[in-house]
Amino acid sequence: MQFIPTPFPNTGVKIFITLCMIFWLGSAILLSLTDNHTIFQWINTRHTPFQDMLMPRVTRLGEIILIAAAGIILSSLPRVRQTKYFFLTFIFCNAIPALVNVIMKNIYARHRPLHYFQHESWLHFLDSQPQQYHLSFPSGHTEGVFALMTLVCLILPRKRAWLSVILFAAALLTAYSRIYLVQHFFSDILAGSMVGTIFCLLTYSAIQNIVLRRREKLDKLN
Repeated sequence: MQFIPTPFPNTGVKIFITLCMIFWLGSAILLSLTDNHTIFQWINTRHTPFQDMLMPRVTRLGEIILIAAAGIILSSLPRVRQTKYFFLTFIFCNAIPALVNVIMKNIYARHRPLHYFQHESWLHFLDSQPQQYHLSFPSGHTEGVFALMTLVCLILPRKRAWLSVILFAAALLTAYSRIYLVQHFFSDILAGSMVGTIFCLLTYSAIQNIVLRRREKLDKLN
């Protein structure tokens, strides 16, 4: 059976979106009770050797190389490998959210945590990480991983819907790693998750409408 974009075709994406909304609501409440700097310090000062080993690896889930690799793997699945629709869907559902994220970064031009805390004695910074000071909001890695996981959940077969919980956990852990590694504030990852998820869904729906209209025209001609 070939892949044809359809909106919310399975339970998996509904579960993923529900988990996202819970995270967004909880995050909004948290930010109303405290602030970015306090949350950042709380996370950064609770470092462990295990996290120092894990977080640099987890954070790569939001990098373009890993996202492209995921696209290649997904393209090999029997359900999608024989259709042009999946390739276009994958490209646009990841590129559009990334473009929106870049535009927002340059509009807000917010400083990163290292700009504020580089001289603090409590700061835990791994030497393996890039020293970045600017363009913090929203988080690009978080946007990337949430866009990817949203798309994967959109094409999950019904019997694999439970995987959406694992995919959400992986996306959330990637977002957490961006704070732990002194790359972003909490509001950065919150905004990144929203941009990635929402614009992936919007792009997917737009492609679905175009494909269905095209198929209707072809059916009428036939």
